[in-house]
Amino acid sequence: MCGKAIWLMLDSRSNGGIESHVCELATALHQRGHQVSVVFWKRYHKAHPLEVTLQEREINCVVLKGSIHSYMKALQTHQPDIVHTHGYKAGIAARLCAKFYHYAVVSSFHAGEPGQGKVRIYDWLDRASASFSDHRIAVSQGVAERLPAATEVIQNFVTLPNDIERTQDYLGEVAFVGRLSHEKAPDRFIALAMVHPELKFVVYGDGPMADQLRQSAPSNVYFKGMVEDMSRHWKHIGLLCMPSRFEGLPLAALEALSHGIPVLAAPVGGLKSLICDDVNGWLVDGTDQERWHSHIDHWTSISAGQRSAMSLRSRLLIAKHYSPDAILPKFESIYGQVAG
Repeated sequence: MCGKAIWLMLDSRSNGGIESHVCELATALHQRGHQVSVVFWKRYHKAHPLEVTLQEREINCVVLKGSIHSYMKALQTHQPDIVHTHGYKAGIAARLCAKFYHYAVVSSFHAGEPGQGKVRIYDWLDRASASFSDHRIAVSQGVAERLPAATEVIQNFVTLPNDIERTQDYLGEVAFVGRLSHEKAPDRFIALAMVHPELKFVVYGDGPMADQLRQSAPSNVYFKGMVEDMSRHWKHIGLLCMPSRFEGLPLAALEALSHGIPVLAAPVGGLKSLICDDVNGWLVDGTDQERWHSHIDHWTSISAGQRSAMSLRSRLLIAKHYSPDAILPKFESIYGQVAG
């Protein structure tokens, strides 16, 4: 398998969950000796932050010009054996050209929601053509059920940090990490902050709801905007809130747990199987604001020893089930099957 050329292909303007996953996957494959390249459909204005990170890790990057023609030229030049797509543009383009350029297509599906406008149309095309991929992967059972062909569920994964800077005597921030859009429900997070003025609520992310949220937010909410690298911020966070309306398996939740941070989340997508009450966080219906308030009160009242125990359990869960060692062999097996 190490002799096969693998492309991880995506269309992206900035960092997010898919980008974090591609970075983790590319890094893990590279470390295990695979010939891997990350292919960007187009460069938007400046070098993508993921491109910079990958180059620092000596992982090859290919940047296309946002057209099928440039994609075909790159295929002729590099001749990949496997194109593993992430997102609708990459998926549709790779399936269109696969038979002509003799490569296998593996498609990962991340989104738990259909989107709006043009995105909704692209999402439909992506799902409708999914059967033309040689193998399909979904990050959660809910995402898999939206696809018209047999799909394997493989969880996202993260690298467990060796050292975490935390003190269990310090509550830390109540944080929201993600895109400020309807499906992520940042409006519910702002509503929580209104009832807990004694706590510091911090929003990491940007999106179409940003202006609306800033206007309605109380004074204990702080907006950090788009953060390209969360690694230096986790040490300040005590609780991650994910009141989402739709989800796949959010990387932010895995990253929080890997840093020993409990997650208070709505039971949607892969969060239903990731979070266990009083073990590594709590699951609460996103519409039940009263229970969200009571769980935040509960989190503030538990002892430093209890927080330390939750932190340890969170990290052990990631190490056992959501780390590169646990997940990467599944990808390697798929690549071996489709490449022959």
